[in-house]
Amino acid sequence: MIAVVETFPQRAAPIVASLERVGVRDDIVVLPAHDPACPTHLGRDPRCMIVSGGPGSVMEIGRNSPASDRLGRAAALLRGALSRRVPVLGICMGHQLLAYVEGGHVGRARALVRGVETVECEPDPLFSGIDSALLGFEYHHDEVVALPVVGGHPARRIASSATCRIEGFSIPGRLVWGLQFHPEVDGQLAMTLLDKAALESLHRAENQLLAPSYEAARLTIFRNFLRLAEVTGASCRSPR
Repeated sequence: MIAVVETFPQRAAPIVASLERVGVRDDIVVLPAHDPACPTHLGRDPRCMIVSGGPGSVMEIGRNSPASDRLGRAAALLRGALSRRVPVLGICMGHQLLAYVEGGHVGRARALVRGVETVECEPDPLFSGIDSALLGFEYHHDEVVALPVVGGHPARRIASSATCRIEGFSIPGRLVWGLQFHPEVDGQLAMTLLDKAALESLHRAENQLLAPSYEAARLTIFRNFLRLAEVTGASCRSPR
């Protein structure tokens, strides 16, 4: 089973679509943390867990705010997976939740980051087969500002950009990664999420986002994560 923690409605669908694109045949179960009825623990360990993006801030957890409960449920699911050493990939909000639950710090970015950025990648198994500079789709107002220290070992920064110092990190000795950018967002979806006011050059961005190299790089990240998590599939069932 592959568990996809959905921190906000509709945010799991691009992840599920990306998993299917890379040939996943294992069960995919969507855990809607935004639903008050969502369990905060799993009856059985998943083969791996992917935590989606979504609006809100981890700084709201524990406060009286609309995002507090759903992000609290997502954090509880993530803590459970980490305690059982389940391989984890956190994306955007999932990346920030991962840093938060492991003791790192999340704060406001200098400004809303919305568009495409060149992400500089350090050598890491998650980026195997990808150029050291890749195009990342970004949509966030918070960012990880201090990496966690886990078991006495600091998390390792594996990616950065001009607008975000920590675009990605890994936890040494664990199959755990966080990415601030969105590898689940394909070029067509990215273009629908952007408008001319959000882009310096819509034409340039369109050419980049719809290029085969963008699609290949984003899907390679999912393939690498699944390979590292040793996920092999049987059948993909409808999310619930």
